[in-house]
Amino acid sequence: MFAIFQNISDNFNNYLSNLWVEKEDPIDTEARIECERLRPEIEELKQKTYLLDTFINERPELKNECLKYYHKYKHFFIKNIRGCGRTDFDLGNPVDQLNILAVEKLDLEYELNQRIDFLTSFKEVYALFEKHVLEAQKAAKGAGNTFPLLLTQVLENEED
Repeated sequence: MFAIFQNISDNFNNYLSNLWVEKEDPIDTEARIECERLRPEIEELKQKTYLLDTFINERPELKNECLKYYHKYKHFFIKNIRGCGRTDFDLGNPVDQLNILAVEKLDLEYELNQRIDFLTSFKEVYALFEKHVLEAQKAAKGAGNTFPLLLTQVLENEED
Protein backbone atom coordinates (compact mmCIF):
# COMPACT_ATOMS: atom_id res chain seq x y z
CA MET A 1 0.00 0.00 0.00
CA PHE A 2 2.83 2.37 0.86
CA ALA A 3 4.52 1.62 -2.50
CA ILE A 4 1.34 2.56 -4.38
CA PHE A 5 1.03 5.77 -2.37
CA GLN A 6 4.72 6.51 -2.99
CA ASN A 7 4.27 5.93 -6.75
CA ILE A 8 1.22 8.23 -6.87
CA SER A 9 3.11 10.83 -4.84
CA ASP A 10 6.12 10.68 -7.19
CA ASN A 11 3.88 11.00 -10.25
CA PHE A 12 2.10 13.97 -8.69
CA ASN A 13 5.42 15.63 -7.82
CA ASN A 14 6.66 15.11 -11.39
CA TYR A 15 3.44 16.61 -12.70
CA LEU A 16 3.78 19.65 -10.44
CA SER A 17 7.45 20.13 -11.25
CA ASN A 18 6.62 20.10 -14.99
CA LEU A 19 4.08 22.84 -14.38
CA TRP A 20 6.71 25.01 -12.74
CA VAL A 21 9.40 24.56 -15.37
CA GLU A 22 10.37 28.01 -16.52
CA LYS A 23 9.46 28.57 -20.11
CA GLU A 24 11.03 31.43 -22.04
CA ASP A 25 8.89 34.50 -22.37
CA PRO A 26 7.55 34.81 -25.95
CA ILE A 27 8.92 38.35 -26.09
CA ASP A 28 12.41 37.01 -25.33
CA THR A 29 12.00 34.36 -28.02
CA GLU A 30 10.98 36.99 -30.59
CA ALA A 31 13.87 39.21 -29.50
CA ARG A 32 16.35 36.36 -29.98
CA ILE A 33 14.98 35.66 -33.46
CA GLU A 34 15.16 39.34 -34.38
CA CYS A 35 18.74 39.57 -33.06
CA GLU A 36 19.75 36.70 -35.32
CA ARG A 37 18.13 38.48 -38.26
CA LEU A 38 19.89 41.78 -37.51
CA ARG A 39 23.43 40.43 -37.13
CA PRO A 40 24.01 39.71 -40.85
CA GLU A 41 22.49 43.07 -41.80
CA ILE A 42 24.87 44.84 -39.43
CA GLU A 43 27.84 42.96 -40.86
CA GLU A 44 26.76 43.88 -44.39
CA LEU A 45 26.52 47.57 -43.47
CA LYS A 46 29.97 47.44 -41.86
CA GLN A 47 31.37 45.79 -44.99
CA LYS A 48 29.81 48.38 -47.31
CA THR A 49 31.14 51.26 -45.21
CA TYR A 50 34.59 49.67 -45.10
CA LEU A 51 34.54 49.14 -48.87
CA LEU A 52 33.60 52.74 -49.56
CA ASP A 53 36.15 54.13 -47.09
CA THR A 54 38.89 51.89 -48.48
CA PHE A 55 38.03 52.85 -52.05
CA ILE A 56 38.38 56.55 -51.21
CA ASN A 57 41.48 56.20 -49.00
CA GLU A 58 43.37 54.20 -51.64
CA ARG A 59 43.03 57.08 -54.12
CA PRO A 60 44.95 60.10 -52.79
CA GLU A 61 43.47 62.51 -55.33
CA LEU A 62 39.93 61.53 -54.34
CA LYS A 63 40.74 61.47 -50.63
CA ASN A 64 42.26 64.97 -50.76
CA GLU A 65 39.26 66.33 -52.66
CA CYS A 66 36.90 64.80 -50.09
CA LEU A 67 38.91 66.25 -47.22
CA LYS A 68 39.01 69.67 -48.87
CA TYR A 69 35.22 69.78 -49.12
CA TYR A 70 34.71 68.25 -45.72
CA HIS A 71 36.85 70.89 -44.01
CA LYS A 72 35.24 73.66 -46.02
CA TYR A 73 31.66 72.60 -45.20
CA LYS A 74 32.01 70.56 -42.01
CA HIS A 75 29.70 72.89 -40.08
CA PHE A 76 26.84 71.63 -42.30
CA PHE A 77 27.33 68.00 -41.35
CA ILE A 78 25.48 66.46 -38.44
CA LYS A 79 27.74 64.33 -36.30
CA ASN A 80 26.36 60.99 -35.35
CA ILE A 81 26.47 60.16 -31.67
CA ARG A 82 26.78 56.39 -31.58
CA GLY A 83 24.52 54.39 -29.33
CA CYS A 84 21.49 55.49 -27.38
CA GLY A 85 23.17 56.79 -24.24
CA ARG A 86 21.64 54.17 -21.98
CA THR A 87 24.15 52.42 -19.75
CA ASP A 88 21.98 49.99 -17.81
CA PHE A 89 21.61 47.32 -20.51
CA ASP A 90 21.66 43.71 -19.33
CA LEU A 91 23.62 41.79 -21.97
CA GLY A 92 21.94 38.58 -20.82
CA ASN A 93 18.51 40.00 -21.63
CA PRO A 94 17.43 39.32 -25.25
CA VAL A 95 15.29 42.47 -25.40
CA ASP A 96 18.24 44.63 -24.33
CA GLN A 97 20.44 42.84 -26.88
CA LEU A 98 17.85 43.62 -29.54
CA ASN A 99 17.82 47.28 -28.53
CA ILE A 100 21.61 47.45 -28.77
CA LEU A 101 21.66 45.80 -32.20
CA ALA A 102 18.79 47.92 -33.53
CA VAL A 103 20.55 51.13 -32.51
CA GLU A 104 23.82 49.87 -34.00
CA LYS A 105 22.06 49.13 -37.29
CA LEU A 106 20.50 52.60 -37.36
CA ASP A 107 23.90 54.18 -36.65
CA LEU A 108 25.57 52.22 -39.44
CA GLU A 109 22.81 53.02 -41.93
CA TYR A 110 23.09 56.70 -41.05
CA GLU A 111 26.87 56.73 -41.42
CA LEU A 112 26.79 54.96 -44.79
CA ASN A 113 24.06 57.26 -46.08
CA GLN A 114 26.03 60.30 -44.90
CA ARG A 115 29.06 59.12 -46.87
CA ILE A 116 26.99 58.54 -50.00
CA ASP A 117 25.22 61.89 -49.62
CA PHE A 118 28.57 63.62 -49.19
CA LEU A 119 29.94 62.11 -52.39
CA THR A 120 26.88 63.06 -54.39
CA SER A 121 26.44 66.55 -52.92
CA PHE A 122 29.46 68.23 -54.49
CA LYS A 123 29.90 68.18 -58.27
CA GLU A 124 33.70 68.12 -58.18
CA VAL A 125 33.85 65.34 -55.60
CA TYR A 126 31.24 63.31 -57.43
CA ALA A 127 32.95 63.76 -60.82
CA LEU A 128 36.25 62.58 -59.36
CA PHE A 129 34.57 59.68 -57.57
CA GLU A 130 32.79 58.67 -60.78
CA LYS A 131 36.08 58.82 -62.69
CA HIS A 132 37.76 56.49 -60.20
CA VAL A 133 34.79 54.12 -60.15
CA LEU A 134 34.84 53.85 -63.94
CA GLU A 135 38.60 53.21 -63.89
CA ALA A 136 38.12 50.53 -61.25
CA GLN A 137 35.33 48.93 -63.29
CA LYS A 138 37.57 48.80 -66.36
CA ALA A 139 40.38 47.26 -64.33
CA ALA A 140 38.00 44.72 -62.81
CA LYS A 141 36.62 43.70 -66.22
CA GLY A 142 40.13 43.26 -67.55
CA ALA A 143 40.97 41.00 -64.64
CA GLY A 144 37.76 39.02 -65.07
CA ASN A 145 36.46 40.11 -61.66
CA THR A 146 33.08 41.53 -60.88
CA PHE A 147 33.22 45.00 -59.41
CA PRO A 148 31.48 45.38 -56.03
CA LEU A 149 27.93 46.62 -56.39
CA LEU A 150 28.19 49.23 -53.65
CA LEU A 151 30.12 51.69 -55.77
CA THR A 152 27.71 51.21 -58.65
CA GLN A 153 24.82 51.81 -56.23
CA VAL A 154 26.39 55.10 -55.18
CA LEU A 155 26.42 56.17 -58.82
CA GLU A 156 22.78 55.13 -59.21
CA ASN A 157 21.76 57.11 -56.09
CA GLU A 158 22.90 60.29 -57.82
CA GLU A 159 20.54 59.64 -60.72
CA ASP A 160 17.48 59.23 -58.42
